[in-house]
Amino acid sequence: MNIHNIMEEYVSSTVNELYDTLKAEKINWLSCDCETCRLDTVCYVLNRIKPRYIVSERGVLHNSMDLNDIQFKADMNKVALEGIRLINGSQRKYHKTKTSNEIATKAVSPNFNFPLLIGQVFDGTTFEPLEGVKITIKENNECVEMFDSTWSNPAETYKATNGAYSFWPKPVEGIEGETKDFSFVLEFKKEGYAPITYCLDIPVKATKELPSTNYSLKIRDIFMFSEDVDNPMEG
Repeated sequence: MNIHNIMEEYVSSTVNELYDTLKAEKINWLSCDCETCRLDTVCYVLNRIKPRYIVSERGVLHNSMDLNDIQFKADMNKVALEGIRLINGSQRKYHKTKTSNEIATKAVSPNFNFPLLIGQVFDGTTFEPLEGVKITIKENNECVEMFDSTWSNPAETYKATNGAYSFWPKPVEGIEGETKDFSFVLEFKKEGYAPITYCLDIPVKATKELPSTNYSLKIRDIFMFSEDVDNPMEG
């Protein structure tokens, strides 16, 4: 039995169509549409949406009905376009010069490699995933730099991502074997809702291992309430 995430083909197709359209319209901010940039954008989108696994043709039919939903497609295009802008605005240092495999095999100095931080935001009254939430992660009141352009800070939640968000902080140099506590502050803001600040402490050990998204940390679910509703979680 084969299990497959149907979103991989859908996202790849959506991203490539957008790149082709932007290129045809000669959009001035589109500086590159090479395979590397396109793949980075596909990764950016896939990191932000819920996978949809199938095992049969029936699964393909069921999911295709959802994927053709006008609102879903609009949300997906919005996330993909955001990814294209970010990738073009902050291309990898090895863009068109070194492959990711060459980078991965290069010896690295001891670093504090952070886990992939993932979470989800809900409406505190309806318990439905909340879209349009702007989430910023900070350290010492400064925005935390991300590992690469496939993660943005601030991040935003969309209907297509079911209120999910993710951050992958850039590694920090350290002394091998040293353990350090890092204190992050996450700020959640959405128009019409009371803002929320969430503090997160993460102990990290410096190693020479390469960063990996296989190491993740689930942040507790965040519930936001309209400004005219009392938050029972406060006070």
